[in-house]
Amino acid sequence: MVKKLGVLFMVGSILYVTGCARGVSKETLNQLEEARKAVEAAQTTLNECNAEKENLINQKVEKGEMLKNLQAEKDSLANLLELIKQGY
Repeated sequence: MVKKLGVLFMVGSILYVTGCARGVSKETLNQLEEARKAVEAAQTTLNECNAEKENLINQKVEKGEMLKNLQAEKDSLANLLELIKQGY
């Protein structure tokens, strides 16, 4: 996203240099401003998505550990049940 902002700046600079006798048109400046705002909004959305992804990864790890613990408890209870069936 930062690269896009840099590209927009370069395009604006080129437009300014090539048309320096009359300057950059107001329309071009407005387009660049809109593009900058779009880049900022996209960056915000990306940051939110990355935070959500990290949260989901953490939840997956926690649930994986919980599953492992429950499987061990199940195995332990199955062994205990087998011993009870054998009369111990």
